[in-house]
Amino acid sequence: MSQEERHLAVKNALCFFMTLAITTITLIVTFIVPDNKLLWLKVGSCILSYIIILLARLLPQISYTNKMHFYLYSLLPMFMITVLCYSQMHIYALFYPICIVTLFFMDFKMIIRGSIAAIVGLIPMLIMIINEAKGDKTMIGNGIAQFLYAALCCAMAVVIVKTLESQNKETFSSLKEAADN
Repeated sequence: MSQEERHLAVKNALCFFMTLAITTITLIVTFIVPDNKLLWLKVGSCILSYIIILLARLLPQISYTNKMHFYLYSLLPMFMITVLCYSQMHIYALFYPICIVTLFFMDFKMIIRGSIAAIVGLIPMLIMIINEAKGDKTMIGNGIAQFLYAALCCAMAVVIVKTLESQNKETFSSLKEAADN
């Protein structure tokens, strides 16, 4: 097994366990948050995420890179349904561990797509918070602050991955140049 394959295997295992943890915590939150509207839909989205994660892990014909994509994309329906079913601001917190998992990919295009999907998914949540606030400036301010922090997190992830990707290319180029001389 090459060094690149070993690195991918480690990233894959970490991504697998992190997505399982995110899904498990989301399922626990679904039952402890006193908002039981559409409970079946929220639980179903967690179960769907588990199924996708486990299938990707168990199917040998899926490459390590594709498994990681399955893990990440398994969180998308759960995230969207969770965000759309709740109006409490603390549900925004689900966004942050998902954003951290995307950093494993070191894939600029994936980070851009994920950031756009996350922001688009959080806009209805912000609208629901503002509508339910009924003029409560503190609640509205908290919702806007959470949205801005999430947008900042997306922007930071994009900049971090772009910078690291660029630095990795420079490092490999200089190593290759040194090896050729």
